[in-house]
Amino acid sequence: MLLGEYEEAVTILERALKEHDRAELYYQLSNCYFNLKRAEKGAESLQKALSIDPSLAPDMQKKYPFIKDEVKKVKAKVKKKNS
Repeated sequence: MLLGEYEEAVTILERALKEHDRAELYYQLSNCYFNLKRAEKGAESLQKALSIDPSLAPDMQKKYPFIKDEVKKVKAKVKKKNS
């Protein structure tokens, strides 16, 4: 995917999230942000996805190995928050 396509995807996903608060949308949004080198926004979206559906973590790590460390960090935050 080209840089402009990630930016377009962010716009579309943010629009979709206004109507549908779904983990999968946040998951895809986080991937776009990480590819755009916007790690902070990527981590925020990832945290939101995992707070809605923690079962997505293994799939995220498998499909996007470059965010494996981020998934671990976010999972730890979510676990701490829910304790």
